[in-house]
Amino acid sequence: MLLKRTVLRFTQKAVETQLFTRNYLGNNWLNMTTYATH
Repeated sequence: MLLKRTVLRFTQKAVETQLFTRNYLGNNWLNMTTYATH
């Protein structure tokens, strides 16, 4: 039971990190593109 909870928490943290990284890189790419074209 404890192991399952730990795995779930780890998975959730990994997903959150992946989403955060994707958003961060996406925003950076958008900003760089906007900056380059203006």
